[in-house]
Amino acid sequence: MKKPQLVVLWLILSILITSFPQIKEANAQSTITGIYFPEPNSIDIPLDTNVSISFSWSPEIVELIMSPEVAVKEKTIESWQIYGALHRFHFSELLEPSTTYTVTITYATTYGTPNSTRTWNFTTTNEIPQLPTTPKDDQYNLTTYYLLLIFIVIISGVIIGLYLSRNREKQNKNKMRG
Repeated sequence: MKKPQLVVLWLILSILITSFPQIKEANAQSTITGIYFPEPNSIDIPLDTNVSISFSWSPEIVELIMSPEVAVKEKTIESWQIYGALHRFHFSELLEPSTTYTVTITYATTYGTPNSTRTWNFTTTNEIPQLPTTPKDDQYNLTTYYLLLIFIVIISGVIIGLYLSRNREKQNKNKMRG
């Protein structure tokens, strides 16, 4: 084989080998990309936040344990094929103000990798978010707008009527002359 063909063969084999999950799983402890949200030891985290962790591979099982306990409403997974996955946990209620939470993520695969955990802390803000107020239906008095709309329609009708009657008069005068 020529040298360029060997290089191409080597590249193809390298890509195939690194694409197999079993090979990646052998080093599962070092494959977390390190993206945690909220970041470890962060403070003043909004009460309506969610918890996320990103992996450089796609684990089969990811579980969240929080202390104090928080009910998870939904878990979403954004997968990037062989490039990894982002697991996001959305909560049923707001987190408690000025509270330090301990997050423990447990993850494993179906390839025989034992369960691994990552634990970190964050502290929430003491500011409770202001919910947007929605106006009540009876706060809108549409009578004024309806009257204005009716007035505009009437004036438009009068103007169009005057224009058409003038045109008709001109046509009649031209017929009588001609």
